Amino acid sequence: MRRSALCIAILATLIGPRVVRAARGDITLLGAMSLPNSVFVSDVWGYEANGREYAIIGDWFGNKVFVVDATDPAAMILVAEISNIPAFDVKVWGDYLYTCDGNRTGLDSRVIDLTDPANPVVSPNRFFSAHNISISATGMMTLESPGIRFFDVSADPLNPTLLFADFNPNGGRSDGHDSTPHGNRLYDFGGSDVPTIIWDVTDPANPDTLAIIDDPNIVFHHSGDATADGNTLLICDELAPHPTPDITVWDISDLGSPSQTATIADANATVHNVYIRGDLAFVSYYTAGFKVIDLSVPSAPVVLDEYDTSQLTGEGFLGAFGVYPFTTSGRVYVSDIDNGLFVFSVDTTTALTSSEQSSVVPQTVVLQQNFPNPFNPTTTIRFELGSAARVTLDVFDVRGRHIRTLADGRRPAGQHTVDWDGRDGGGVEVASGVYFYKLLSAGTLETRRMVLLK
Repeated sequence: MRRSALCIAILATLIGPRVVRAARGDITLLGAMSLPNSVFVSDVWGYEANGREYAIIGDWFGNKVFVVDATDPAAMILVAEISNIPAFDVKVWGDYLYTCDGNRTGLDSRVIDLTDPANPVVSPNRFFSAHNISISATGMMTLESPGIRFFDVSADPLNPTLLFADFNPNGGRSDGHDSTPHGNRLYDFGGSDVPTIIWDVTDPANPDTLAIIDDPNIVFHHSGDATADGNTLLICDELAPHPTPDITVWDISDLGSPSQTATIADANATVHNVYIRGDLAFVSYYTAGFKVIDLSVPSAPVVLDEYDTSQLTGEGFLGAFGVYPFTTSGRVYVSDIDNGLFVFSVDTTTALTSSEQSSVVPQTVVLQQNFPNPFNPTTTIRFELGSAARVTLDVFDVRGRHIRTLADGRRPAGQHTVDWDGRDGGGVEVASGVYFYKLLSAGTLETRRMVLLK
């Protein structure tokens, strides 16, 4: 079951002063924005200045970057559009944005000064093309594929200084695909030719290999991240056909002997990127959208919640592309290839115990999956009340906009059914796509997803 929590603004409207406690990992859509004339929305990163939060989103095929003021997710503002710029991957360090074109040859990577977000300045300087970029807190920039290159951007952000280069075709250790820095470690995900390498980059000009994870069951070492304590590593396999795991979980507490402890898989989607904050992993999962995974017990990871940003299904490379969970506010940005930018909040508190839940939220409401699903033109929604209560049943689109109220009033205990004919509150037929129906009763909010296909 895929579920999405309600946008905070809508939630406040529906339940007024009552408090509904979200469970740990619950995803709430705060806002979404389609990006004008975008062709292929790629990666997303964050930038903060003067108390405001900005989402930086690339358009790979459109060769441009969007700068969006996301301080108020319900009223986001496109403040700048940088044209004629490579934009497969985007990363920010300090007041500077670094972009690359995803290619393996040429000198097309660029630097943009974001000091004035509404008027970004593109430097004429160019540096090596690459497939992906990562930048450590100290300003060590890593370019991945071909091989791996380390640069210093701290001394002169507009002119990165090459510190180290290694290329597998020439007998080196890495062929490179993507990387994630953590302190003096760099997690280097090598793609299909070379496995995952954990580097010691205490001296970036003279790095050393700490560990190599070479699992023959991983088709493509695409990307990944590690917990802050350096004991657990996630590796994403972008080319894993089901039932091969999309994500493998590794115990790396002993770098001399890394061991796989768990796997994560979605039979109907392909994984792309993951970042870890605390003991939660935030994943862009292509057609499955955005997922939050609990790693508090690394040997038994649990998918806590997910929000499908895409109307597409199946394994493949469309849907949620990038994820950025490192804003000061705790909000999470997700970029979707076709649908633009999404901003979420994720509950990071410890879950309530069963006794606490029963004292706060009466467990008397069961919302069932609509049938048929997908549907055209009518579907039936069923729900069950353990006792008589007032209910509100509403339909929202994928951007959190209210479409129609299907029920609003007191209902007796027992089973209930409500039909939806695919029309909004004004009687107008809505477009094909993903919709969410949300039932509020006795302080309990339940959500399910449905698909209208015409």
